[in-house]
Amino acid sequence: MQNDTSAKDFGLACGYIETDDPIVFEATSRPWEVMSEPMGEQSFFNRKHYLATQSVVLYREQFSVTTRLRGMSPPGKLVVVVPLQLGEETRFFGHGPEPTAIRISEPGALDAIVDAEYAHFIILLDQEFLQRRLGEDAAHLSDAAVRRGGLLLGPEEFADFAAWLNRVLVTAGPRDRGRQNAGAGARQIVRKARLNPEKAARLSALLEEELPERLLDLCKTARKRLPPPRAGASRYRVVTQALEYLSEGSSLMPSVSELCEAAGAKQRTLEYAFEERFGLSPLRFVRVYRLHQARRELAAAAPGSTRVADVAFAQGFRHLSRFSQEYKRLFGEKPSQTLARRARAAAAAPLIYSSGAEAGRFVPGPSQVGASA
Repeated sequence: MQNDTSAKDFGLACGYIETDDPIVFEATSRPWEVMSEPMGEQSFFNRKHYLATQSVVLYREQFSVTTRLRGMSPPGKLVVVVPLQLGEETRFFGHGPEPTAIRISEPGALDAIVDAEYAHFIILLDQEFLQRRLGEDAAHLSDAAVRRGGLLLGPEEFADFAAWLNRVLVTAGPRDRGRQNAGAGARQIVRKARLNPEKAARLSALLEEELPERLLDLCKTARKRLPPPRAGASRYRVVTQALEYLSEGSSLMPSVSELCEAAGAKQRTLEYAFEERFGLSPLRFVRVYRLHQARRELAAAAPGSTRVADVAFAQGFRHLSRFSQEYKRLFGEKPSQTLARRARAAAAAPLIYSSGAEAGRFVPGPSQVGASA
């Protein structure tokens, strides 16, 4: 077996991520900007088996408990969701998913509830890469995302595509070593495969050449439409533009008028859009979003390097006592307790292959376990 540099020569990364901590889940889900809210009584557990090049990411993901996910999908990425295990509680955009439907969406707001034991494949496709790779045919995928919301396939066609995705991940490795069952004990596990050049080249070709072609073929053959998203297209754009401003703007808490200006919408439209999409007012969403960011920063802080007050102020909270009260109400612990744990910090954005731009954003904690296949 060769060392990791052989895989990096092909812009390839693959491995497993397993965590029982929502903070680590949020950190290792980047480039998604996701806020997670476990809703059941079972212990939270998330597992990802991923394979990523510079342009395409494929991963299989499973949850142990019903979880609400809100936020924003990766900028510049077309998102493809292939459900495997659904459950009665699962909702995408307010709708229960069809068992043989592939959801396709452009960058925008994320609002989903996934049931306990829910599992899916996620494919992230760089939009500029798709244009280069498929040329004019890339419009078929954009049309499926914008106008149709995805593809409703026949059972055999759906099963064949899901089986092919699974074979790609199994080929990538690392081997599943039969770790303890989800929820059986606290752990953070990040395992990466070591690939020889021949295998790395083959996997890169599968992701960047065969996968786009397979999706294109499915777009051309699927005829049925999926149910429309819960919110209309105009309100969806309003939410997406407001979220883009929130993620790219200053650390100060934006006002409603600032969000309205960024979204190009009147206040009533903005409020309706956020309530319909997230069940929260715009300002409440902003505060919850900033609190989640603060929690990730506190969890990732190196010992002795950070104060709670510094993190709170950096996220736009000007009253420390009010910040602490809101934080404890939302997460069930004080900010100082999150900071003291420290061992929950997560490794840098593994779902996007990177030689440096993403590296070091999150600092590995001592409870993490690294093992090679």
